[in-house]
Amino acid sequence: MKLPVFVGSGDASRIERGVLEYSLLRHSTQPYDLHVYNGSEGSVENGADSVWKPEVLAALRGRRFATEFSLFRYVIPELCNFHGRALYLDSDMICLGDIAELASLPLPDGAWFASVPGAYPEIGPERWALSVMVIDCARCRFDLQSIFAGIERGEYTYTEFSQMAPRFLARHPVPIAPLSPSWNSFDTYNSETRLIHYTDLDRQPWKFKYHPAGGLWHRYLMEALQHGTLTEDLLRRAIDNRSVRPDIKLGPNGPNGWRERLGAPLHDMRLQFRDAVRWLAYRSGWAR
Repeated sequence: MKLPVFVGSGDASRIERGVLEYSLLRHSTQPYDLHVYNGSEGSVENGADSVWKPEVLAALRGRRFATEFSLFRYVIPELCNFHGRALYLDSDMICLGDIAELASLPLPDGAWFASVPGAYPEIGPERWALSVMVIDCARCRFDLQSIFAGIERGEYTYTEFSQMAPRFLARHPVPIAPLSPSWNSFDTYNSETRLIHYTDLDRQPWKFKYHPAGGLWHRYLMEALQHGTLTEDLLRRAIDNRSVRPDIKLGPNGPNGWRERLGAPLHDMRLQFRDAVRWLAYRSGWAR
């Protein structure tokens, strides 16, 4: 049986999703079944000609949270008939390792899934990154109706739920296994990195210049175009829809002119100010 791999996506993320799909194909040593959830349409795509709309997804359409596919990961066990293992990935990633290795990592007895712990130190040390999940579908059960009711009662926030924060786990003691940060590295990579996640929305290299790992993403974009995972037509439509920047093919920083040389430090200063404001908001309790 092939490993089921689920990717959360939408109409606006077609290009970064294609880059991820190419990276999975490039590094995987075993066959897998790729299922892409299009949150814009409420459908799951399995190959170019296979689109299905499971009934369980209908209830997610009316609930809009961080992204249009945020809730999809919690229904994956049901989509797998509560059998075997599955992987979940966000679309804004490049996989640099073999997902067969990821899927075969041991899960301690009782763990519903594995994810990276301590992923949001600016918020607090006990938060998990559920953007990569190795799921034991036979064990994992998210009662979304009960969880939403807790959010509405003010017992915890949606962010605390999505990051498995202590206030959420006090009400819903989900057993989680730790996953190496090398399998969900936020915006940086080195020789040990197995998967890089482009999390900074003000730096994602398909929309902005000057990302420190933008060159890596651009290289995989060009290889995906050469391979056929992405096409020039798809890229042109994404540019027309403003899903990617118009000079995307010119490299991670676009043309190497005076605007680019001046823009890089100014962009960094703006983001440093943004990060300082966020840090103060979390420390003062304005945000959870």
